[in-house]
Amino acid sequence: DGDGIGDACDCDFDQSGTCTLADFQIFLPDQFSGTSSTPGTDMNGDGNMTLADFQLFLPRFLDGTPGPSGLVP
Repeated sequence: DGDGIGDACDCDFDQSGTCTLADFQIFLPDQFSGTSSTPGTDMNGDGNMTLADFQLFLPRFLDGTPGPSGLVP
């Protein structure tokens, strides 16, 4: 989604700096529909919303932090 954090590591869909319930509320409708309507919710970039995306989302959501960044410090 252009914030420097690779989609597979980025559960911060509202760009607040943390992964919260607000991000889960963005992710969940896409997960149930099977298509990504929000940039980045297709976390593995395969064009479909599947269990694989949820498996990438969940650990970051539970940790509360997106990342690591793909940008060079």
